[in-house]
Amino acid sequence: MSSVLHLGVVNVAYVDSEEKDATTTGQVAEILEDKYHVMRVFVENHEEEIADIVAKRYLSMINTMANGGPKPDRQNIPMDKVDSAFRDYLGADEWQKTSGQTIEAAKSGVSHRFKSIKGGTLPAKSIAAGNGKAVSMVLKASRGPRPAFVDSGLYSAAFRSWLTF
Repeated sequence: MSSVLHLGVVNVAYVDSEEKDATTTGQVAEILEDKYHVMRVFVENHEEEIADIVAKRYLSMINTMANGGPKPDRQNIPMDKVDSAFRDYLGADEWQKTSGQTIEAAKSGVSHRFKSIKGGTLPAKSIAAGNGKAVSMVLKASRGPRPAFVDSGLYSAAFRSWLTF
């Protein structure tokens, strides 16, 4: 009997699901894997850790069954610790460190979590010293580099791994 560890994402739209032709996490995951091999590099970098997680999961299932617990669903055993390791891998920017490649949007701090994807100026009010008049000031909203593939956070949050045997 052989086991297979599957890596994938829950397919969720990046914008309102009612919008026609909305990009999904599944489409983004395919693009990232084809172009950058994000998940493959994760597996290569964390092979021993993943093997240890899978072995411990098997031991846990065997222990549960030996103590009279139910048999696991052979088609869908969640691997939450692998999910966490993948999110840590993205957050630590391991892909860029391993590959030596740079994603320009990440390097520039581009983020789609905000109205202005690169930062910008924000109006603010303050009291002028001494005369009590309100003056308008401009504040710079600056963002430094961010890890690659961690923009809106949806790709990372949608990642799932599961075991079948």
